[in-house]
Amino acid sequence: MLRSCALVLAVGLVAGCRPEGHPSEPYSPSKPPPYFSADAGLPDDGLEDDAGAVQPPDAGIGDRLDGGDTTPLDAGAPDPLCEAQNPDPPCFEAGCVIEGAGLRMEIVHVESGYRALGVSPLGAILAVRLGDPWSRLWASCDGAKSWAWRGELDAELRHLVVLADGTFLAGTWKRGGHGLSRSTDSGRTWRTALELGDRRMLQPESIAELGGEVFFAEYQATPGEDVVPVHLWASEDGGESWSVRFTFEGFRHAHGLLADPKTGALWAFMGDYTGGILRSYDSGHSWQTVLRSTEAVLVDAVATSKGLLFGTDALYRPLRPAIKLLHTDDSLETLAPLPGPSYSVHALSGEGFLLGTTRETGGDVYGPCDLSARLFGSADGRTWSELLALPRESPFVYCRVDPRWSLPAGEAIIELENVKGLGTHGFLIVRVSGR
Repeated sequence: MLRSCALVLAVGLVAGCRPEGHPSEPYSPSKPPPYFSADAGLPDDGLEDDAGAVQPPDAGIGDRLDGGDTTPLDAGAPDPLCEAQNPDPPCFEAGCVIEGAGLRMEIVHVESGYRALGVSPLGAILAVRLGDPWSRLWASCDGAKSWAWRGELDAELRHLVVLADGTFLAGTWKRGGHGLSRSTDSGRTWRTALELGDRRMLQPESIAELGGEVFFAEYQATPGEDVVPVHLWASEDGGESWSVRFTFEGFRHAHGLLADPKTGALWAFMGDYTGGILRSYDSGHSWQTVLRSTEAVLVDAVATSKGLLFGTDALYRPLRPAIKLLHTDDSLETLAPLPGPSYSVHALSGEGFLLGTTRETGGDVYGPCDLSARLFGSADGRTWSELLALPRESPFVYCRVDPRWSLPAGEAIIELENVKGLGTHGFLIVRVSGR
């Protein structure tokens, strides 16, 4: 089941940092001391409670359906035999070319010093510098070749969304609870827009825009709780003020939202064993249950002309992770099996799609000795090929490959976590085209 990473922000623009309000001076060590400690604090993406103790990561389909033990099945000392069956990719550096499923992918940049969090409307790569406090924002204007320090909050920045008008919304945490913070000057200054307490923003896709409104679906931050009321928040002023638009009952949490302006639909993806797919055509005032099934638990999806395309979040048998298509008539089609749960799918700027999988610390859906997270690609959304298999570094931390954003020139940014030889976090910039 999905765990959210405690993130900080960094902002970078490709050509146009200054119009977004970002001066270009580098970080100065004379700046005030950080509010929080360095990135090394939570390598397993756990959450700290108010006493500072690291809590277990979020459970979900990762909870056995029969309520049994959820102790990681493979954590411990590395198995040399299994390690040998998870080799490093043949080529994993700038200039490498991988082909499959009608796509040609060239690695443009491999980054191990920053963790990408998003892309601004003018093409800024948003990232946190590893080893820096999670309250500091960094920016690159040249495709991750150089970085500049942008600003600092009085709370940890865990996730970031850049709205269509350039407003920044961030999921934050500090002693006492979670919240949403807002910046209208490209991250230079911030204010708290919504106090959430023990609820939080799970991922960037927790927020969606539709019809001039901004929507936010909350995720409970307290591990172990069963079904709880889950609130859908709405803002009519770009995230400055919020009100509860709807309360979902009978679910554990919301994984994310998806807005489809072409159909006017707002989708909600609920987790976990009580989860499924919901849809609203009236800006979240009322909801239709499209699928209420463990076979339709997902974290991220893209809207296509044929329906919703996604990978499922399945960790324990008898469920099996797979790439699926929810057709426009609400019928569900399985397109291809996956080796592990998927938390991300991305429609490329041109034609084609990328989809990532995660190697969690437990679960029994994985093949024998499978210790790798993977990247899959497809030119048409139906035929898929594996493009990368990246072994994990530590058995105690999720190994993740998540395609999430595109730069103005079309390159895709792929978030990496706990990948062997790369460190705790990093990202790839790749150029994808048809063969």
